[in-house]
Amino acid sequence: YFYAVLLSKGDKIEKNDEEAIKYLKMAIEKGHTSAMFFYAHLLINGIGINADIIEGFKQLNMSIENGNEDAIDYYGTLLRDGDVIEMNKKEALNFFKMAADKGHINAMLNYAMILDEGDGVETNEEEALKYYKMAADKGDPAAMCYYAEMLIRNNGTEPNFEEFIRYLKRAADKGFPLALEKYAYVLKYGLFIEKDRREAIKYYKMALEKGCLEAKEEYEELLYSIEKEEEEDEYIEKTSRTEEEEERMESTDFDKIVEKWNYIIINAEKIWF
Repeated sequence: YFYAVLLSKGDKIEKNDEEAIKYLKMAIEKGHTSAMFFYAHLLINGIGINADIIEGFKQLNMSIENGNEDAIDYYGTLLRDGDVIEMNKKEALNFFKMAADKGHINAMLNYAMILDEGDGVETNEEEALKYYKMAADKGDPAAMCYYAEMLIRNNGTEPNFEEFIRYLKRAADKGFPLALEKYAYVLKYGLFIEKDRREAIKYYKMALEKGCLEAKEEYEELLYSIEKEEEEDEYIEKTSRTEEEEERMESTDFDKIVEKWNYIIINAEKIWF
């Protein structure tokens, strides 16, 4: 199976679709459920092989019946999107939950998002929060970001600002674009965290590099503001330094005058006395 996947993707070895299919079929004959799912995915989408929806769903159903969580989540995605089969959000929700409860991280996220948005089903924020956290705690950055957002949402529950910052930063540090932009925002304005505009610049820049165009205006405005402040600070420092130098020069001139008069007085005493 793994060799077939490498052949199909051309990952570290030369891509060879014909050989990939051959080894996938060998794995399927041995009852490998992931091979069934992967072969189904290729057939349904016509990747490296002529599309065959009927055979593709046959392989997908075999994989689902054998409890493969990738196949279960994938079938939920097909039902949710309605591109290949008739859209059915309620049925999609059932398949996402089935895969999620088997520990499938992407299914946890998919299940939570449908419940959170109420997309074709009744909204259930409590259940959404639970599954977002499950996926977040397994390392999914999107789930971390959406879980964080739910923690401060005005939904009748007490906000948890500390946990909001913790999960939002984790998502940002994993490079999730929306989290990068949101974390930069809270740093810029000091929302629930100490204000740090230079750190905000860093996160806005990373968000832009990830293609988050929403960060552009805030980034440019903050950058301009900091540059202006630096110019003003430099001017104030320069002005202060000039004033100090003038004072020092004046003091030096006065000391020289005093010294000169002392010399004259001493020598005058010698002359007159």
